[in-house]
Amino acid sequence: MKYVFLDQFVWINLRNSLCEKGDSRLFDYLRSKADGGECCFPLFLEHVQETQATPSQKTRIQLALIMLQLCREYAIRHFSRLKDFEIDAMYMNRNSWESPEQVIRPYYGNMFGRQKEETFDSLMQEYGIAKGSENYQVLSSLVHTTSSAVPLLSLMSQYQENNKESDVSTIEWYRTEKPKSVVHVCQDTMGVYFSKSQCSRINEYINEHCSCDRGDKGFREKEAVFQKLPTFYTNCALLYKDVNMYPENTAMDKNDFIDMLYLSEAIPYCDIVVTEKKWVSLAKQAKLDKLYNTILLSKVDDLPRWL
Repeated sequence: MKYVFLDQFVWINLRNSLCEKGDSRLFDYLRSKADGGECCFPLFLEHVQETQATPSQKTRIQLALIMLQLCREYAIRHFSRLKDFEIDAMYMNRNSWESPEQVIRPYYGNMFGRQKEETFDSLMQEYGIAKGSENYQVLSSLVHTTSSAVPLLSLMSQYQENNKESDVSTIEWYRTEKPKSVVHVCQDTMGVYFSKSQCSRINEYINEHCSCDRGDKGFREKEAVFQKLPTFYTNCALLYKDVNMYPENTAMDKNDFIDMLYLSEAIPYCDIVVTEKKWVSLAKQAKLDKLYNTILLSKVDDLPRWL
């Protein structure tokens, strides 16, 4: 089964085509592939957060239902839970990204959702959508009403403003202090990204597997180690390329920060990633597609030929 990451703007476009324009062709095609077990479109925590940040309740519900149809109950483990997994794989001389099934898994019930028992009808009643109404018919035609879908729908349909400014501040200084390489970014941000014990394990591995050479050889060896920590390395590589390609940007945009969180997990662990043209370009310049064997697309219309 192929794992396919869809950026939030793709989900929004799918929703607009289906619910505003009445064009279900792409959605129906993707759903047929997902129903047939050929692929799934796993959910990320950021998908949930960005959907919650949508002001319109109707749009939130529609987005959530479309996502639930295509994700087939699969979600990716949050990057904070991947750190030890990737370090352990490095020590065992395994490439963690070659075992995506250990990272992208069924979310089983209440992984994101509320604990109380709910049904689709009780949820619609809570939102004031009468059974048999046009809105009810549209929404019920989309929902995949499993025990896990309803709690997640319940969570995603709650409005909550998405605020990431505090996270952005930790890396904004790169806009003025230009890093010399992605390895320098990795070295500088290890202490922010990893715990002290995790940093100790990584440094121990570097000391055991890298020479003391301060030239190109030592540089390449260190980069190879960081590449074995794919979510961390992908985040650092995108940051490094972004800073150097867009030097006129003096601050880290909130949405860019969120996008990098998405992509640091999606690029290593998904077979196909559909995201903004900017990120496709930067990721290809960093050769992340070749490193992690990922197809990068900027147009969802190009997706069917890869499924």
